Amino acid sequence: PALSETELQRLREAFDQLQARVTAEAPPEHWDQAMEQIAKLERAVFADEPALDQVAAAPGWFERDTPKLASLVRDRVVHPAMDALGRSGGEATGAAPEARR
Repeated sequence: PALSETELQRLREAFDQLQARVTAEAPPEHWDQAMEQIAKLERAVFADEPALDQVAAAPGWFERDTPKLASLVRDRVVHPAMDALGRSGGEATGAAPEARR
């Protein structure tokens, strides 16, 4: 697999934490969209061939619609996933490095 068991476990925990924080902190009118964004991000991270461009772009929606959660998405999910997948040979299909700023 592209990610080690330890990395997979950390990312699963980060996704669990993110889902809990959405429920607790996001405005109710954004819950469905936020959960959809999380599901898309999960699919991109855990796919057989991870979609690093989608992973790198994920914080954008959160920055626009639930800014309080954007740093959590970036720091606990996107950056660790990009780092781990980059080390394991995952390939981005777009401009992922620029999107990580």
